[in-house]
Amino acid sequence: MHKIALGVVTSLFLAAPMLAGGQVLAMEPGIEALNEEHKRAVRRAQRVCSAGEPFGFIRRPNHDGCVVGEVERFVHAHENPAMLTFHENLPARYRYDGQRPGNALRHVKP
Repeated sequence: MHKIALGVVTSLFLAAPMLAGGQVLAMEPGIEALNEEHKRAVRRAQRVCSAGEPFGFIRRPNHDGCVVGEVERFVHAHENPAMLTFHENLPARYRYDGQRPGNALRHVKP
């Protein structure tokens, strides 16, 4: 019985993107490149901002005004509409996280 339930859950998990009726954004060719470039910008902002911190690290980068400001500046100075759209569609909990998990792209709305 346990194996049957596990099989049903697994098949539903794998079929969920198809049931949603849309493509998974992570499979689109440009999304991965945008994600990597965005994560690099977030990490760069975290390094710049942590250099001024007394202990050399930022405790909560999602709430650090310096990191948020640097990333926003990068996105708006980038002058790439795809990057701006990607940034705005990232959920807030992943937007300023340089170590966001790979499944974060599932939450990006088209």
